[in-house]
Amino acid sequence: GSPGWEERTALVKTLIDEQGIPDPAAGNGRRTVPMEGLPDMAVLAVADYYRDQRDVCCVKLYESLLSRRKTKSDAFVPELQGLAEYYRSIGNHAKAAETLLLAE
Repeated sequence: GSPGWEERTALVKTLIDEQGIPDPAAGNGRRTVPMEGLPDMAVLAVADYYRDQRDVCCVKLYESLLSRRKTKSDAFVPELQGLAEYYRSIGNHAKAAETLLLAE
């Protein structure tokens, strides 16, 4: 089956370590996030991890995923949902709503 929450978090932290991306929770300061060459699902997992930390770093990752989309989707767009959840978590409800409207 698919990994549980703890396993997923551990896998994401390993990916972050291997990519040389400091974990913001470790207090390593700000950084850019080079995720080129990684599968979209891996980038999405890292973006979700940063979103759950309320780290603005997730915005660049979600935007990167959105820029990779070749066509407009009528279905669920996980990077838009994640971006909206981040904005909602930091109290920017207007930006969250605007982001969700991009999916329509």
